Amino acid sequence: MVDQQLEDKKQTAAEKMVDQRLGDEKQTAAEKMVDQQLEDKKQTAAEKMVDQRLGDSATTDSTDTREVNQGIAQLYDQSSGVWEDIWGDHMHYGFCDPVSGTDSDHRAAQIRMIQEALSFAGVSEDPGKRPKNALDVGCGIGGTTKYIARKYGAKCIGINLSPIQIQRANALAAAEGLADKVSFQVADALEQPFSDGQFDLVLSIECGEYIADKRKFAAELARVTAPGGTIVIQSFCHRDLGPSEESLQPWELKRLKKIYDGFQIQGYCSTADYVNFFESLSLQVITFLNLAKTHLNQSLINPHQPLKP
Repeated sequence: MVDQQLEDKKQTAAEKMVDQRLGDEKQTAAEKMVDQQLEDKKQTAAEKMVDQRLGDSATTDSTDTREVNQGIAQLYDQSSGVWEDIWGDHMHYGFCDPVSGTDSDHRAAQIRMIQEALSFAGVSEDPGKRPKNALDVGCGIGGTTKYIARKYGAKCIGINLSPIQIQRANALAAAEGLADKVSFQVADALEQPFSDGQFDLVLSIECGEYIADKRKFAAELARVTAPGGTIVIQSFCHRDLGPSEESLQPWELKRLKKIYDGFQIQGYCSTADYVNFFESLSLQVITFLNLAKTHLNQSLINPHQPLKP
């Protein structure tokens, strides 16, 4: 009987130990699940904060997006002739002499801007390495698109939302004998009608400002870029936020709103935001340049290469 009691106690102790281990494992598994859920919530909250700060269309339905696109198209349908009279066929800002701060010819400065961006991005002029297929996203009336075609001998396509500008761009290209090299079509930068990896050079010159969902914008640029190709983004950006900041200061937002309202701008982001978007796509960031004196930011990205540590 004594032996039986001892055996029962041993069995009970062993069972308790097993139960305790199982309980610990259950608790550990539950804790891991809770930790994972908390981490997911933190990540989701962080993404929501970025999306909210940028005014991302992650929270915008398709009807709102169509209305925004129609507004942008209407703005440039109505004003393109005026802009052409002032700016010529390059409807973007120029790169002025950083020493003197001036340039005798603003149209020459516009050409220089494209030259500087391409040079800074390391786009090769070597016949064996230069781009063969290029895309200009937000092409205006085609000034940059035609420049790329002439410089590299590349087949180029330009897209934007304005039918009037696209019609004008095709007419100018034909008049300049470039109809076999360049073409233009109405298309949404967020839903481009091109195959994956179709272009080895993708440019977006002062276009990102008109797009609310910049995360999707970056993803779409990356999608159509060939492995080893280059994306060049030239965009107005706001300053980078400090570690404790969730948004710009109220007075900064108030000033920017005047610009947004006047030009159908859907919001600026920072250069750091663009870098983060492309890094999340496993693209390699070569470098970016902030030209504060001319209020210009350029982000130059090389896709489809592993990130450096």
